[in-house]
Amino acid sequence: MKKEKNLHSGHRERLRSQYIKNGFFGLHSHQLLELLLYLPIKRKDTNPIAHDLINTFGSLPKVFDADPHELEKVEGVGSSTAVYLKALLSIYSEYGADPDGQRITLEDSRRAFEYYSAAADFSDGEQIIVTALDDDDGSAVFNASVTLRGDSDKSAARRLAEIFIRLDGKKCALAHCVSANEPDVEREKALFSRLVALAKSHGISPKLLYTVTKRFAMQFLPE
Repeated sequence: MKKEKNLHSGHRERLRSQYIKNGFFGLHSHQLLELLLYLPIKRKDTNPIAHDLINTFGSLPKVFDADPHELEKVEGVGSSTAVYLKALLSIYSEYGADPDGQRITLEDSRRAFEYYSAAADFSDGEQIIVTALDDDDGSAVFNASVTLRGDSDKSAARRLAEIFIRLDGKKCALAHCVSANEPDVEREKALFSRLVALAKSHGISPKLLYTVTKRFAMQFLPE
């Protein structure tokens, strides 16, 4: 029993470390759910529970959208865990608020510049930031960023594909953050054309496109 407990705790620590190193989009959906379930479920293996939840409801977002009574029908999910999962959805819906409690919308270039210049790491080369948008008011909910090492970066393309799959049909904005003061407009158009095509291949239609420098944000129209 003690050996089994040590293996179990070791697995939890490895998953926590993997999350700290790679972030939200560095884990598969079932791993994220398994990690989230560590708090309400302290003495059980949450891996099979996470798999059962996703298999039952179809995806991670649909688990969060599910009725608490339906969640409780999955073995290993009690009322406390069901409430916990629904509370996470409420927190998620508020995540896009600024310090004054106002929702952040990205419809104009000035607001987009303020938002993305704060989120970007210009010291790490070029970045693509994918911003999930609220279905009701279009405000920013959360970001996922990918470092871009040249236009033909296959690793970045795979990471972006994983992000688009995880978005599960949600609206999104795309920002290409660059350190150059005067980006090449034609290159930006070609890059966004490829990014939009990749997103659409996974059921995502980006609503807003921005190139962001240290000085300004330039908006492009989705094709």
